[in-house]
Amino acid sequence: MNISRKDLPRTAMIIVVALALVFAATRLIKPMFLGSGMFPDLESSISDVRNITIKAPDRTIMRSTTLSNIDGKKWVLANAANAPVDTDKVRALIIALTRLENADTKSANPKDWPSMGLGAQETQLTVTDSNNKVLADLRVGNSVPKENGAHYFRLGEAGTAFIGFGLQPISASALSWTTAQLPKLSTERIMRIQLIGSDLSRTDIERRDGNHLTVSNLISGEVTDDEAVNALASAFKNMSAVDMNAADTINWFNATTFLVDSNDGLSLSGQVKAQAGQYWVRMNGNGSSADAKTINDQKNLAFSIADTKAKILMLPRSALIKKN
Repeated sequence: MNISRKDLPRTAMIIVVALALVFAATRLIKPMFLGSGMFPDLESSISDVRNITIKAPDRTIMRSTTLSNIDGKKWVLANAANAPVDTDKVRALIIALTRLENADTKSANPKDWPSMGLGAQETQLTVTDSNNKVLADLRVGNSVPKENGAHYFRLGEAGTAFIGFGLQPISASALSWTTAQLPKLSTERIMRIQLIGSDLSRTDIERRDGNHLTVSNLISGEVTDDEAVNALASAFKNMSAVDMNAADTINWFNATTFLVDSNDGLSLSGQVKAQAGQYWVRMNGNGSSADAKTINDQKNLAFSIADTKAKILMLPRSALIKKN
């Protein structure tokens, strides 16, 4: 094609505009279609991933959780009594790692990292295979302002900070990965509650008339404090965990022991203990219901619960009665 001299300026302008459009389109498409290549060992060994360790600072401690693939299919929490893990969450994390790419290089200077949530406050993510070979070593920082789905990252201990897309926030809390949960026992199903305090004092509560839970062995002038007893019974319905660990990491000496019987044959027994500023509860199940099997499967777990619920479970007998 011959271009006349007078058409050269216009042709050059068309080329410049076209290149600008291509560049702009590339910038827009890049976050949506992430390339691969940051973790080539991971991409070629996805089926051989065996451990994913996540570490993150939490107030004054470094929280750590290890997800382990014990048979090529089943994922468990290695540091929490092999509690079951949500496999879909693990699969989504691995796929996101294979698609992560450097969308914008930032800084290699550690002094710049704190403003990005990197350095001391970053989340550390390490993926290894069956031979303990590191397939991915990533540090995750804050989300990037005004960039949907973008976060600051570093590769390894000394990696340069960069912006990447597609990886959701990663939690180092075991509770965020497991399918294990505390059992829920409705107040109406409870027939008996027994509490044994750290001083070996014992409190028995029974549903005698079919309607109300009352403290047993009342003496003259004592009556059940219905509000306090109902709050105690409701704790087994509304109890929710805020953290989880292996039960053997807790010192259960001088713990409060509880036993709860329901009208469908399910019994809950366990202990409540305060340790290092947290309240921990562990449960064992009996009976033939499906709930009992679930509880037995996680009897080696300790769940951290809100202090208000824990203190209710540790109430002494004197707090459950009132004088006439």
